[in-house]
Amino acid sequence: MKTLADLTLKLSNEINCIEKRCASELAAAERARDRALLAAGARKILGRYHKGLNEAKQAQLQTLDEADTARNQDILAAEDKRGSALVKQERKYRAARTKASNKKRDANRKAKSAWREAISKAKSESITRQRALRKAADERLERTLALARETYNAAVEDARLAYRSALQDALVDERLAVEKAHRKAERVFTGAAIDYERAVAQEEARMRSELIDHPEALREQQAHDRTISEIREACEHDKNAAFGRFTRERRQLNRNSSNKK
Repeated sequence: MKTLADLTLKLSNEINCIEKRCASELAAAERARDRALLAAGARKILGRYHKGLNEAKQAQLQTLDEADTARNQDILAAEDKRGSALVKQERKYRAARTKASNKKRDANRKAKSAWREAISKAKSESITRQRALRKAADERLERTLALARETYNAAVEDARLAYRSALQDALVDERLAVEKAHRKAERVFTGAAIDYERAVAQEEARMRSELIDHPEALREQQAHDRTISEIREACEHDKNAAFGRFTRERRQLNRNSSNKK
């Protein structure tokens, strides 16, 4: 049984075949038109027309290359910025760990020094008093060491979370910058395509104007225009038919799925 994916793939293949066939027919029509214009004595006009098309295409390609180069530069800049941000945050994280470690070491040192001092003073007390003083000193030492550990762990965890958050921010900034670079390039690509099509239309209009003084060549161009129109209409008709078949088959597929439930 066919699936929606099968139908979609079938439609895609049909559209590709139609577009390839149409492109081939349009190219053949262009070649036939050129031969007819040459035979009608419009070589100079045809040569200028093709030169104009070539210049328009070269301008489009140059614009595309420049936009692609600018996009790559923007992406590299975003990557460099992200790399610098990661290095900066890594250093900041390590500095925070070092600072917390030093504070813990100092706190432990002071706690142990106070403990030794308390034990030393306790020796001058009676035996029964010494036991209580030593126990109190031990408890203070344990509490102070535990607090130092907790303070250290909390500081390191805060630094780690801040580090991870900064990393995410840097990655998000990079992604946004890259997406912006792609959008910017795509706008240029679209504009270049529109400019090219406009230039082609202008060249064709100029050629038709120049062909007024060559009646036979003008008739050939007019016949070519009708052929091109017919080819494009036939292509659109075939595409619409393919989409229509896809829609009917998809509806039938949905009905079959509903009936099985």
